[in-house]
Amino acid sequence: DDFLNSSIVYKFWYLIISTMFVRFKYYYAWLFADAICNNSGMGFNGFDGEGKPKWDLISNVDVFNFE
Repeated sequence: DDFLNSSIVYKFWYLIISTMFVRFKYYYAWLFADAICNNSGMGFNGFDGEGKPKWDLISNVDVFNFE
């Protein structure tokens, strides 16, 4: 009842915060799966031009590009 009587600004703020926490649990699962694949060696994708190893062969999601 308090939520229905609150202002529209509060409702938008609540929506943004609550969906942010819901997204975080999925990001955690995706990044944890990436870490498991990299730890087992399945994520190794060779070396780049500078000789640094690339670990992006198996990747569930790129969080920064997703947002």
